[in-house]
Amino acid sequence: MKMKAGGLNAVQTYVAWNIHEPVHGQYNFDGDADIVSFIELANSLGLLVIVRAGPYICAEWEFGGFPPWLLKSNTSMSLRSTENPQYLSYVKSWMSVLLPKLKPLLYANGGPIISVQVENEYGSFIACDHDYMQFLQQLFREYLGNDVILFTVDGDSESELKCGTLPTLYTTVDFGDNTDPEKAFAIMREFSPKGPLVNTEFYPGGTNFGFMNGAKPKDFLPSITSYDYDAPLTEAGDTSTKFSILLQTIAKYEMIPVGPIPDNTTKFAYGKVQMTLQSTLLEVLPKLSPSGPVNSSVPLTMEQIGQNYGFILYRTQIPGSFYESGTAVLEIIGQLHDRAIIFIGRVRQATLFRDQDELSASVEVGNFLQLDILVENMGRSNDGIADPKGIIGNVTLNGTVLINWEMYAINLDNLFSDSFELSINSGDNMKSGDVFTSNYEYAPSFYYGEFPVNTSSDTFLQLPGWNKGQAFVNGFNLGRYWPVVGPQDTLYVPASVLTANQNATVLIFELDLAPCEYPEDCYVEFVDTPSINGDVHPLDGKQVGA
Repeated sequence: MKMKAGGLNAVQTYVAWNIHEPVHGQYNFDGDADIVSFIELANSLGLLVIVRAGPYICAEWEFGGFPPWLLKSNTSMSLRSTENPQYLSYVKSWMSVLLPKLKPLLYANGGPIISVQVENEYGSFIACDHDYMQFLQQLFREYLGNDVILFTVDGDSESELKCGTLPTLYTTVDFGDNTDPEKAFAIMREFSPKGPLVNTEFYPGGTNFGFMNGAKPKDFLPSITSYDYDAPLTEAGDTSTKFSILLQTIAKYEMIPVGPIPDNTTKFAYGKVQMTLQSTLLEVLPKLSPSGPVNSSVPLTMEQIGQNYGFILYRTQIPGSFYESGTAVLEIIGQLHDRAIIFIGRVRQATLFRDQDELSASVEVGNFLQLDILVENMGRSNDGIADPKGIIGNVTLNGTVLINWEMYAINLDNLFSDSFELSINSGDNMKSGDVFTSNYEYAPSFYYGEFPVNTSSDTFLQLPGWNKGQAFVNGFNLGRYWPVVGPQDTLYVPASVLTANQNATVLIFELDLAPCEYPEDCYVEFVDTPSINGDVHPLDGKQVGA
């Protein structure tokens, strides 16, 4: 409604394949995934619709929208090209489900969809496979017919447009505010001699809830949870100064709808919520992975054991010859995607990152020989290249290859099943007076709190003193937090997550170190103002707790 009141006449939406087909052959078009209802809603407001159907969308989204199961049988599968017939068959199968849902909504059929994008910025991809683009064009025409505009979008360079376009698809470009539009559109005109000059991509606000943030293609640094990059409409849907400027500009050329712009939603500061330690991850591992481990002589990737997002735990027994051997060097020979916490005898020993020059650490081998490695998938590359997660390669201890691994797929959704209880640990190891002992201090752990909700309003979760982890409110996965790295300090909590006149629950999965040495410091706070543009700090030992 705000878009309409601001003078816009069309809404554009991506289609994230991984949301709609989370498991191969099992489709989801319910709730937030109900794309037909979304398009019909836009139509009811008099807005036209542009659909960016994929199969690849980028969007700084997890794996560029690809479902992780594509990599189950082949972790290095060639994507976005005709090189791999299996990939093409998956695309055919998916589009045979999606595109028939869109056809009745096309403008020619009385619906609001005026155009459909084929692939996304393909000219930036290394393959430059025009046969692949032809394959997609033929597939889209098969299901949508000829009475709809199919288009491509690429950066405003001749090389990108040569690789990313076909003469039979309408060519558009995208560029930012540091580009001269006349120069960009002049290059576009070489490929689209007629028709409107179109910049297809100007970024709006939004949120990468859950595990849906992607990662940068070259250095694989994860995108933050917020996708509100100085947007005209914020991730909470609020109008900004930029919205007003756009409205004034559009008003010079088009009639603005009569009537008021809908008010911004009320934000409420629910205040501080006391948090208490419930359990460490290792203590409740059987409940989070109830089907038990997958066994293999060598480490397998997350995709190979059917784990899409979040965390995987690798466990093996260190050879008895290392018993009480003292310091040893543990090394991952291969690749680590993306961050690993290493335990021996359930005591945290080290933390490794994907981008380290050497994936090795000194560890202490004492009386316990159980090795656990918790690996976090921090978001797959959003450029659509194969980016399997977990340990890709072998693990050695002083050069000895460790074998016979158990791999646990950790499903944090199980935290909120009816049968699951995070019981508070009251054992002697939990506390020494008011101070946590070292076994708990750096152990990935769950913290719980409650707060009253009189009226449900949008709010923002702030985590002062917390390091890195995942936050849930009423069982809804708000996303990742990492304030010690930045720049995001708050997580957006939609009012729809809360229920009026009921207590709301907060669950924090802290990976490194909670500010809970003393109970009075162990809290989170709900504030009425977001903070997503703070300082950015380098990754180093200060953020890992060990």
